[in-house]
Amino acid sequence: MRKPIALDVTLNYRGLGLISGKTQDVGLGGMFINVGRVQLAINALVDITFPVKCPTKSMLCKAKALVVHHRADGVGLMFSELDTDVRQMLRRVLNGQVDTAITRPGLAPASSPGRAIGI
Repeated sequence: MRKPIALDVTLNYRGLGLISGKTQDVGLGGMFINVGRVQLAINALVDITFPVKCPTKSMLCKAKALVVHHRADGVGLMFSELDTDVRQMLRRVLNGQVDTAITRPGLAPASSPGRAIGI
C-alpha cells in the first residue's frame, strides 16, 4: 500500500552524486520520487536519506533502494535494505501517527534532522 506523501529526499547515485527530490508516494516496499529530468538507470542501486520530524525529536532516515522504473518526472524505487527503525518510522508515517513527518503542499519541509537511523 502506498500513500501520497511529500517528503524531502536526497538520493546518492553513483556517477551523479547527490540528487534532491520530493516523494510523490511512499509505502513500506518503496517510493516514487520526483527528481525532474534526471535519468537513473533501471536496476541502479541508490542510497536514500530523508528527515522525519517527530514531536519530541528529529531523525534522519537512511535506506538503500533499487530503481525499478522511471518517468519524465521521477523514479520508482524499491527498498533493498531497510533498517528496522526506518521501517517502524515509515509505518508510523503511513498510519498518520507522525503528522509532522509529512510536508504537505504549502507547508515548510521537515528541517534540522537530529540523529541518523538506518543503513
